[in-house]
Amino acid sequence: KKLITIVIAHRLSTIRGADKIAYVDHGKVREVGTYQELMAKPHGHYKRLETLQSMDQGLDRKTILETKKKYEAADADDGHDGKKEDKSDEKEGGDEKKEEFDEAKIKEFQKKAKDIAKEEYKYFIIGSVGALMQGIIFPGQGFVFAYLIEVFYQFTLPCQDGVNVPFDFPTCK
Repeated sequence: KKLITIVIAHRLSTIRGADKIAYVDHGKVREVGTYQELMAKPHGHYKRLETLQSMDQGLDRKTILETKKKYEAADADDGHDGKKEDKSDEKEGGDEKKEEFDEAKIKEFQKKAKDIAKEEYKYFIIGSVGALMQGIIFPGQGFVFAYLIEVFYQFTLPCQDGVNVPFDFPTCK
């Protein structure tokens, strides 16, 4: 019998004994292997996560920060496909290119979101109208309730014909 179990774990100690571990980051599988294989990678994503989770287990802050810097440097190298750019060029043109790329990505994601939500527009409009009506009705109910409280707790004097007739009525009836 073959049994496949998918476990989503935030505490990595729960999956150490698994036959295969997949590290997923931002919706993409970054690393796959056994615990020993993933921990053997010097700048692996899984190893970094394992190190960060075990920070309170004997590692000092200086070692952790140095390891973090190594990982960030390795990620920066991976992000540039192994090509290192000159820092001055990166500061001048890199930021502009990154902003243009980010804006293009944002527009792409917005377009995808609109396409996905196209069929749901009628529900959006119905929900908006309902929210608007509730926004108007709820305070109105508060005013009505306050008026009713005032009416029910208004002090009235006993009425006798000819004496203490309220509101200039001719009789108490």
